[in-house]
Amino acid sequence: MPTANVIDVSEGSGVVDFAALKSQGIESVIVRIGHGTTQDTDAAGYIQSAANAGLVVHAYHQLEEVNGEVAWSLANVENLLVKTGSYYFLDVSKLQIDSLEDIFRGFSRNWLQAGYKIGIRCTVNQLISLSNIDFRSTGIYRWTTLQSAADLWQMDSDDQDKLGRSVDQTGLLIKAIEQVSHVTDPDKDYKVKAGAFVGFDYSTTEVAGGKMLVASPDGINKIPKLGPDGSFFFSQKDADRLWPLLKDKITKEMFK
Repeated sequence: MPTANVIDVSEGSGVVDFAALKSQGIESVIVRIGHGTTQDTDAAGYIQSAANAGLVVHAYHQLEEVNGEVAWSLANVENLLVKTGSYYFLDVSKLQIDSLEDIFRGFSRNWLQAGYKIGIRCTVNQLISLSNIDFRSTGIYRWTTLQSAADLWQMDSDDQDKLGRSVDQTGLLIKAIEQVSHVTDPDKDYKVKAGAFVGFDYSTTEVAGGKMLVASPDGINKIPKLGPDGSFFFSQKDADRLWPLLKDKITKEMFK
């Protein structure tokens, strides 16, 4: 039976003796830092105490599908000074979600561009529904209860101390974190002509960090069209332009 080397903590975990856990073989901790748009009350203390004990610290956010959650989750991880280069997991394990892949990409794209590595905490059934994601080549960490399908294998929680114990089977969570610089826009003040195709540049929208293929409809804002991960961005105007070209085909497919 493998021995747990990672624990996860949240505001329900109470007082945690991280030094004692390290002496017992725990090498890394994943701190729940928020849920929805609410910060965990003990998040900052856990992060500091775990680091002081010599543990490698990562974070996770519990999805609640509320408005503004993507932007809030990014601001929260930065405000708590979680190191860039660490893993930031999206916990969807408590929800039944039909459009899970799209939701996950929305979070992971923003977190990745801000300098965090990406993981997902999910059930086995949810992992099956994410079959279109190539976890290996993209480096997305899978945190789930099925040992053979997990990078981070979630074991049973200890009811006595309320800590979740896991086995880092790939070993990436227990390595020292190499911080990366946050990407900023070095050319944010230059002028572009209204309606101009800008090319690869930095978006002025809430999509955070990273060079994208952008256009400027008004000469002020730079709107993303293609993200660094290969994903396309569509506005409502884009959809309106595409609809006349697609409606006949979609209607035929619907009524076959």
